[in-house]
Amino acid sequence: MKNAVLFMAVAMTLAFIACKKDKNEHQVDDALLPKTVANLQGEWEAVSFLTVTGGPLRWEPVTEKDHITFSFNGLFVSTQMIYDTYQLNIIHPDSDSRDTLLNLYKASQPQAQIGNFIIHRLTKDTLFLDNTYCLDFCSTKYVRVK
Repeated sequence: MKNAVLFMAVAMTLAFIACKKDKNEHQVDDALLPKTVANLQGEWEAVSFLTVTGGPLRWEPVTEKDHITFSFNGLFVSTQMIYDTYQLNIIHPDSDSRDTLLNLYKASQPQAQIGNFIIHRLTKDTLFLDNTYCLDFCSTKYVRVK
């Protein structure tokens, strides 16, 4: 009987520790990361976009998949966009409301057809980009491709 009680106590302790570990790992994945090239690099897939069409603001799934890739040396690849180079710039660096601007352009035409996006949120597995040319809410959610 003592062995059964001891076994139950050990099993409950292990179950509690295992659940607590999963919860902590999830919190780390949702932590905001500094908006740097090192944290941005890699492949991302668009999964949803923010829309206000026909009612309240809501997230809708994307209809055309877009994969984007940021390399450490400033090269950019996209299945839907024409750009091939990127650069990060901090807007209002001395302000509490500073944002990171993602500039996309073609290396052969650096002054023509520039795409500007605000990196709204960056975590280990998610990236939210806001298009600066849009008058409505134009945000796209990307997830990191593993």
